[in-house]
Amino acid sequence: MNSCKHKIRILDINFDKIINKIEIAGGNHFDVLYEKIYIFDIIPHQKNRWIQLHSPYGEIAKLTLNEIIDNQKEKTEIIVSNFNDVNNFLIKLGFVSRSLQENISIKYKMNEVLISFEILPMIPIHIMIEGNSWDEINEVLKILEIDSEKITTIDIETVYQKNMK
Repeated sequence: MNSCKHKIRILDINFDKIINKIEIAGGNHFDVLYEKIYIFDIIPHQKNRWIQLHSPYGEIAKLTLNEIIDNQKEKTEIIVSNFNDVNNFLIKLGFVSRSLQENISIKYKMNEVLISFEILPMIPIHIMIEGNSWDEINEVLKILEIDSEKITTIDIETVYQKNMK
Protein backbone atom coordinates (compact mmCIF):
# COMPACT_ATOMS: atom_id res chain seq x y z
CA MET A 1 0.00 0.00 0.00
CA ASN A 2 1.20 3.48 -0.78
CA SER A 3 0.07 5.29 2.38
CA CYS A 4 -2.31 5.26 5.31
CA LYS A 5 -3.68 8.59 6.44
CA HIS A 6 -6.07 9.84 9.06
CA LYS A 7 -8.77 12.22 7.92
CA ILE A 8 -11.59 14.29 9.42
CA ARG A 9 -14.35 16.50 8.04
CA ILE A 10 -15.53 19.69 9.71
CA LEU A 11 -18.80 21.31 8.66
CA ASP A 12 -20.23 24.76 9.43
CA ILE A 13 -16.97 26.70 9.17
CA ASN A 14 -16.08 30.36 8.82
CA PHE A 15 -13.91 30.23 5.68
CA ASP A 16 -12.22 33.65 6.05
CA LYS A 17 -11.55 33.23 9.76
CA ILE A 18 -9.91 29.82 9.34
CA ILE A 19 -7.83 30.95 6.34
CA ASN A 20 -6.57 33.84 8.47
CA LYS A 21 -5.63 31.48 11.34
CA ILE A 22 -3.81 29.13 8.95
CA GLU A 23 -1.77 31.99 7.50
CA ILE A 24 -0.97 33.48 10.93
CA ALA A 25 0.23 30.03 12.08
CA GLY A 26 2.57 29.79 9.06
CA GLY A 27 0.48 27.50 6.90
CA ASN A 28 0.94 27.79 3.16
CA HIS A 29 -1.56 27.79 0.30
CA PHE A 30 -0.16 25.49 -2.35
CA ASP A 31 -2.82 24.29 -4.76
CA VAL A 32 -6.36 24.38 -6.13
CA LEU A 33 -7.63 21.10 -7.55
CA TYR A 34 -10.70 20.29 -9.61
CA GLU A 35 -11.57 16.71 -8.73
CA LYS A 36 -13.82 14.00 -10.07
CA ILE A 37 -14.52 11.21 -7.56
CA TYR A 38 -16.42 7.95 -8.04
CA ILE A 39 -17.65 6.24 -4.86
CA PHE A 40 -18.00 2.44 -4.82
CA ASP A 41 -19.43 0.25 -2.08
CA ILE A 42 -17.43 -2.76 -0.89
CA ILE A 43 -18.93 -6.07 -2.04
CA PRO A 44 -20.73 -7.29 0.01
CA HIS A 45 -21.81 -3.88 1.31
CA GLN A 46 -20.12 -2.73 4.53
CA LYS A 47 -21.46 0.47 6.07
CA ASN A 48 -18.11 1.78 7.33
CA ARG A 49 -15.92 0.85 4.34
CA TRP A 50 -15.98 2.12 0.76
CA ILE A 51 -13.71 2.76 -2.21
CA GLN A 52 -13.06 6.09 -3.93
CA LEU A 53 -11.47 6.61 -7.32
CA HIS A 54 -10.08 10.18 -7.46
CA SER A 55 -9.06 12.06 -10.55
CA PRO A 56 -7.59 15.42 -9.66
CA TYR A 57 -7.65 17.05 -13.08
CA GLY A 58 -4.12 17.25 -14.40
CA GLU A 59 -2.77 14.69 -11.91
CA ILE A 60 -2.34 10.95 -11.64
CA ALA A 61 -5.42 9.24 -10.20
CA LYS A 62 -5.69 7.60 -6.75
CA LEU A 63 -7.64 4.56 -5.60
CA THR A 64 -8.57 4.84 -1.91
CA LEU A 65 -10.04 2.46 0.65
CA ASN A 66 -11.89 4.52 3.29
CA GLU A 67 -12.74 3.02 6.66
CA ILE A 68 -14.40 4.38 9.78
CA ILE A 69 -12.79 2.73 12.79
CA ASP A 70 -13.75 3.78 16.33
CA ASN A 71 -15.59 6.80 14.88
CA GLN A 72 -12.43 8.00 13.09
CA LYS A 73 -11.85 7.93 9.35
CA GLU A 74 -8.75 6.26 7.97
CA LYS A 75 -7.78 5.89 4.36
CA THR A 76 -5.31 3.74 2.49
CA GLU A 77 -4.50 4.78 -1.04
CA ILE A 78 -2.48 3.77 -4.05
CA ILE A 79 -1.54 5.78 -7.11
CA VAL A 80 -3.03 4.49 -10.35
CA SER A 81 -1.90 5.51 -13.79
CA ASN A 82 -5.22 5.96 -15.56
CA PHE A 83 -8.57 6.95 -14.05
CA ASN A 84 -10.73 5.54 -16.88
CA ASP A 85 -8.86 2.21 -17.05
CA VAL A 86 -9.21 1.68 -13.29
CA ASN A 87 -12.89 2.68 -13.40
CA ASN A 88 -13.52 0.14 -16.19
CA PHE A 89 -11.58 -2.51 -14.26
CA LEU A 90 -13.68 -1.95 -11.13
CA ILE A 91 -16.86 -2.23 -13.22
CA LYS A 92 -15.62 -5.56 -14.67
CA LEU A 93 -15.03 -6.78 -11.11
CA GLY A 94 -18.70 -6.08 -10.36
CA PHE A 95 -18.43 -2.73 -8.58
CA VAL A 96 -21.09 -0.16 -9.38
CA SER A 97 -20.45 3.49 -8.60
CA ARG A 98 -23.06 4.77 -6.14
CA SER A 99 -22.16 8.39 -6.78
CA LEU A 100 -20.04 10.81 -8.74
CA GLN A 101 -18.74 13.91 -6.99
CA GLU A 102 -17.08 16.87 -8.62
CA ASN A 103 -15.52 19.49 -6.42
CA ILE A 104 -12.93 22.19 -6.04
CA SER A 105 -10.36 21.76 -3.27
CA ILE A 106 -8.34 24.71 -2.01
CA LYS A 107 -5.26 23.18 -0.41
CA TYR A 108 -3.15 24.48 2.47
CA LYS A 109 -0.37 22.77 4.36
CA MET A 110 0.52 23.36 7.99
CA ASN A 111 3.60 21.39 9.04
CA GLU A 112 2.87 17.97 7.51
CA VAL A 113 -0.91 18.27 7.77
CA LEU A 114 -3.06 18.89 4.68
CA ILE A 115 -6.03 21.23 5.10
CA SER A 116 -8.49 21.22 2.19
CA PHE A 117 -11.42 23.57 1.80
CA GLU A 118 -13.96 21.54 -0.18
CA ILE A 119 -16.37 23.38 -2.47
CA LEU A 120 -19.23 21.32 -3.87
CA PRO A 121 -22.54 22.32 -5.44
CA MET A 122 -25.50 22.92 -3.09
CA ILE A 123 -23.65 22.52 0.24
CA PRO A 124 -21.62 24.94 2.36
CA ILE A 125 -17.82 24.93 2.16
CA HIS A 126 -16.30 22.49 4.63
CA ILE A 127 -12.81 21.41 5.64
CA MET A 128 -11.01 18.09 5.34
CA ILE A 129 -7.92 17.76 7.57
CA GLU A 130 -5.55 14.92 6.79
CA GLY A 131 -2.44 13.86 8.66
CA ASN A 132 -0.15 10.93 9.30
CA SER A 133 -1.33 10.69 12.91
CA TRP A 134 -4.27 11.75 15.07
CA ASP A 135 -1.82 13.81 17.17
CA GLU A 136 -0.91 15.92 14.10
CA ILE A 137 -4.59 16.52 13.35
CA ASN A 138 -5.40 17.42 16.97
CA GLU A 139 -2.53 19.93 17.03
CA VAL A 140 -3.95 21.68 13.93
CA LEU A 141 -7.42 21.71 15.51
CA LYS A 142 -5.94 23.49 18.55
CA ILE A 143 -4.10 26.05 16.42
CA LEU A 144 -7.25 26.75 14.37
CA GLU A 145 -9.36 26.83 17.56
CA ILE A 146 -11.78 24.26 16.19
CA ASP A 147 -13.68 22.30 18.82
CA SER A 148 -13.33 18.54 18.36
CA GLU A 149 -17.12 18.31 18.78
CA LYS A 150 -17.41 19.72 15.23
CA ILE A 151 -15.56 16.72 13.75
CA THR A 152 -17.69 14.37 11.72
CA THR A 153 -17.10 11.20 9.74
CA ILE A 154 -20.32 11.40 7.74
CA ASP A 155 -19.85 11.05 4.02
CA ILE A 156 -20.60 13.79 1.55
CA GLU A 157 -23.83 12.08 0.41
CA THR A 158 -25.19 12.41 3.96
CA VAL A 159 -24.13 16.07 4.02
CA TYR A 160 -26.14 16.59 0.81
CA GLN A 161 -29.17 14.86 2.32
CA LYS A 162 -29.03 17.05 5.45
CA ASN A 163 -28.76 20.24 3.38
CA MET A 164 -31.61 19.29 1.05
CA LYS A 165 -34.14 19.04 3.90
